[in-house]
Amino acid sequence: MPDRKQFVHLHVHTEYSLLDGMCRIEQLIAKARDLGMRHLAITDHGNLFGVIPFYKKAVGSGIKPIIGTEVYLTSGSRFDKVSSKTPRELSHLILIARNEQGYKNLIEISTRSYTEGFYYKPRVDYELLQEYGEGLICLTSCLKGEVPRTILKGDMDEAGKVLSRYIDFFGRENVFLELQDHGIAEERIVIKGLVELSKKSGIPLVATNDIHFLKQDDYDIHDTLLCIQTGKKKKEKDRLRFSTDQVYFKSAEEMYQLFDEFPHACENTLRVAEMTELELKFDELHLPEFPVANGQTPQLCLRNLCEKGLNERFGDNINDAIKMRLEHELNIIDEMGFTSYFLIVADIVDYAKKNGIMVGPGRGSAAGSLVAYVTGITDINPIEYGLLFERFLNPERKGMPDIDIDFEDERRDEVIRYIINKYGSDSVAQIATFDTLGAKAAIRDVGRALDIPFGLVDRVAKMVPSGMSIRRAVKESADLGEIYSGDDELRNLLDVASSLEGLPRHISKHAAGVVIAPGKLSDYVPLMVDSKGEVATQYPKEVLEECGLLKMDILGLTTLSLIRLCLNMIRESHNVEIDISNLPVDDEKTYEMLSMGESDGVFQLESQGMKDLLKRVVPRSFKELVPIIGLYRPGPMGAGMIDDYIDRKHGRKKVEYLNPVLEEILSETYGVILYQEQVMHIASKVAGFSMAEADLIRRAMSKKSGPEFMESLKEDFEKGAKAQGIDKRDAEYIFEKVTPFAAYGFNKSHTTAYAVIAYQTAYLKANYPLEFMVSLLTIKSGDTDKVIYYINVAKRMGYEILQPDVNSSFAHFSIENGAIRYGLTAILNVGYSAVESIVSAREDGDFTGLTDFCCRVDLRLVNRKCIESLIKAGAMDCLGYTRSALLDALDTAIEYGHRRSSESKVAVASLLPEEDMERFNDVVREKEEFEQGEMLRYEKEVLGFYFSGHPMAQYKERLRGIITCQLGEIESIPAGSNVVVAGQIIIKRQITDKKGREMAFFTIEDETGYVECVSFASSYEKAEFFLTKGTVVVVSGRLEMNNGLKILVNEIIPVEEAERSMTNTLNIRVPRSFMESDENMESLYQFILSRTTTGGMIVRLYLERGSGDGEVVMQLPRSCSIIVDEETIGGLKKLVSGCEVWASRERING
Repeated sequence: MPDRKQFVHLHVHTEYSLLDGMCRIEQLIAKARDLGMRHLAITDHGNLFGVIPFYKKAVGSGIKPIIGTEVYLTSGSRFDKVSSKTPRELSHLILIARNEQGYKNLIEISTRSYTEGFYYKPRVDYELLQEYGEGLICLTSCLKGEVPRTILKGDMDEAGKVLSRYIDFFGRENVFLELQDHGIAEERIVIKGLVELSKKSGIPLVATNDIHFLKQDDYDIHDTLLCIQTGKKKKEKDRLRFSTDQVYFKSAEEMYQLFDEFPHACENTLRVAEMTELELKFDELHLPEFPVANGQTPQLCLRNLCEKGLNERFGDNINDAIKMRLEHELNIIDEMGFTSYFLIVADIVDYAKKNGIMVGPGRGSAAGSLVAYVTGITDINPIEYGLLFERFLNPERKGMPDIDIDFEDERRDEVIRYIINKYGSDSVAQIATFDTLGAKAAIRDVGRALDIPFGLVDRVAKMVPSGMSIRRAVKESADLGEIYSGDDELRNLLDVASSLEGLPRHISKHAAGVVIAPGKLSDYVPLMVDSKGEVATQYPKEVLEECGLLKMDILGLTTLSLIRLCLNMIRESHNVEIDISNLPVDDEKTYEMLSMGESDGVFQLESQGMKDLLKRVVPRSFKELVPIIGLYRPGPMGAGMIDDYIDRKHGRKKVEYLNPVLEEILSETYGVILYQEQVMHIASKVAGFSMAEADLIRRAMSKKSGPEFMESLKEDFEKGAKAQGIDKRDAEYIFEKVTPFAAYGFNKSHTTAYAVIAYQTAYLKANYPLEFMVSLLTIKSGDTDKVIYYINVAKRMGYEILQPDVNSSFAHFSIENGAIRYGLTAILNVGYSAVESIVSAREDGDFTGLTDFCCRVDLRLVNRKCIESLIKAGAMDCLGYTRSALLDALDTAIEYGHRRSSESKVAVASLLPEEDMERFNDVVREKEEFEQGEMLRYEKEVLGFYFSGHPMAQYKERLRGIITCQLGEIESIPAGSNVVVAGQIIIKRQITDKKGREMAFFTIEDETGYVECVSFASSYEKAEFFLTKGTVVVVSGRLEMNNGLKILVNEIIPVEEAERSMTNTLNIRVPRSFMESDENMESLYQFILSRTTTGGMIVRLYLERGSGDGEVVMQLPRSCSIIVDEETIGGLKKLVSGCEVWASRERING
């Protein structure tokens, strides 16, 4: 008899039983190890998401992993889509892989439960079990199992029949009757029936616990997790809940005690574990073979492709060094088994280019490969830029190469379709990714479940800094710590949320990942379907790589769509065909523009910090542009590398080298180690390492390995240096100095690739600015904040922005007589199909009226909401009516349009006399236009910003005596200056600082520009209640230029309060023409008297003299102190045409 302490848990739900299992794999295995268990199973609900991390972690901990799943079994066909309300309920069944064949069948069953059986849940049926039952062990599961349910119905004969089916499917020796006892009354009935069945059939009993969490006192937290899953509150009675707290990880002693009547059922758990003989292999690659012509091998095919590309790329410039480099790369690629991989990628890129799909010049370390360059995978010559193949593919380092490719995002799906068509839908799938419960999300979800007021929960969630765990935030944030120690309810909220933080919440599809198998993909990994019915793997990309499968990132890059659009526009406007891959790299206009920091819209270079860096570096060649892409990162900035590089470049600091032998390597960066490739070159030149060895050295240095390993590394470095004739002291000095730079250095291959796209976009902007800006606005038309930003950029560049117009605009932004015409699809509620209808209808002539418009467009596409938005946006101003009049007449015009659409337009037009057509266009009646404020609000509603004016216009004169400058002037003010500015808040982002206090970044805008403001906790605390989007505020603070232009806020005041607290005088400049009438002056005096108030502002009149003799300043007595508000300002403007009104702080006389 085996040791009573040996027990194997065979029914275990990990964190991958999403929002149901609470056992984190690492903690689960640690628990088993602590309890002396030598085996452990994973049986998540309906999936195999976690089996690989579970397997590897278990093996690494000395525990034998048992791989299984708890499937959902339908009594009908898995293909039937029946309502969940029908009596055909899903049953549970535990399936465990006994061997490799069983694992493959488990994968197939799980895959088909999704691809063929998914309906609310992934479902299997008897047909699947019968077809793929080989190599599987079956346990009859919990109370929801088919056998237990039948027993509970009192039908033991039917229970026997169900059991017989399982025996047929899996074989007698592989079926076990599962005993569970969690203190539920029905389980005692089931146990009795299972014992009876066992005696009759000879099928053995096996004891399990339906594990969902590790400790018994986790019950309440798990109950909260169920509420998050179902969207319920804990206090609700009618919701999913477990009726027992016994579903935790029990010790062997507890299990034997629980089943003291059936010790053999506990012993049989060890029997099941010993039956399983599954060993997964992770050292094999499963790469697809590229289809080659008869008589060819993949190696020969790749060589031929390279030789052809070598002639095309280098022509007469091919030399021995290039030939040797190519041979070297081909040999390594072949030795590592990646020949077909390169052919596959080259073929995909070739397909895209031949079909007019923009492809990026390269991404990541793949740009260091000459093979990638000559086969067309990349467009960067690695020899010209000193890029290293071993940084990409190192024969000393196991692992798949990583060739990520950028395609224009609008056509990325075409590329994926091509891959699926070429290699077969059975062999290709997109890749899963898991979204986890982040700290803030966990707090909000738990708060909702506990029914704590949202405002309070939201405030607590915002106190956790981004990227910080709840536990750490409680320790490091004084405010959060105070809440934790002082409020029981919120302490419980934080404790529960912390327990759930990091659990997978749901599975989705990776944005770019695609996997290709050498055959049927489900022979290697399980598959699923997403909400759109598209097939994806159940394993994330990291696991797929561990399984030896070919994973590729087919990335969609918006910038490539921008380039494509811009090239098309240039062709149309200038009849010029630009080869974007062969631009002149010495274009003076481009470097002049970049050196001035005018890089808005330029790939990777448009942040304020990048603009400042460009102005400091002043790049004059492509090789000077490359380091800029990588320099602006925390590591180099913190290490002072930026200042060092710039000072050396401009001669303010002497260029020095660690050793004269390094000059050749470091001369291009003025002696500063910027690139990882430079570290590799140094290791090779100084210590004599091969480039493959040098890459391993670089990786070890950058990961800051332990002191013992680093000492060993140093000894090897010094030994190699000695062989190169470099003494120990110099070698030691070089090693010590290079090591920290290995961590800060960046991948030159990746930086060079991105610098190419940066240069391409900069070239287009510098040489074709109008086409570039129109393309940029079109690409960004779905992002209102970006549209506002780039419209202001275009205005600063001198371009007029024409309002949207149904007679002139197209779907996208367009060029019109040297100006930019607003696109119609950038208007809320105006879709592409609606614009197509509008543009098609106006081919017969411009629209002449609202009714004419409604009668000619397709009102099924151009609906009422669409037309209303067009009117509010000003797109129908061309019809000659006010917007208020058009909105009033809209329903009548639409009614006419519907009447006409019921018959043929041609027939109706031939029957209607001319005067009737005139009457059709007369449904609009003249009406006074909306007030300016209302019209602007409508524009903001449908355009996202103010087009025909700005709310700040009304404050311009009133703020003249308060602010020190307008926002458009702020760039010319020296850093460190104190400024007072005013604007409307257009963007606000609230965060929590390291101490847990709330602070905010917000952007204010006036008619001339905008600026970002940073309000730390001290100033934000006083302003939080009024600091919202749309509020007009006055901000005082210090101008900061580091890492972008911004104001560090001292004080924020609402504009009305600023007028009261920061000014004491209302100034009115009265034109000479108004003063000529005594009656006018009397009416002004009476108006002032009507607005007087105690404690109001003193009034000063500036009265113009005749003949240019200046003006007289008259201060009215204190008894005429006036209320200053919109009514006063508006009344003065209306009464005194052409007057100027502004507030200021003056020394008051008398």
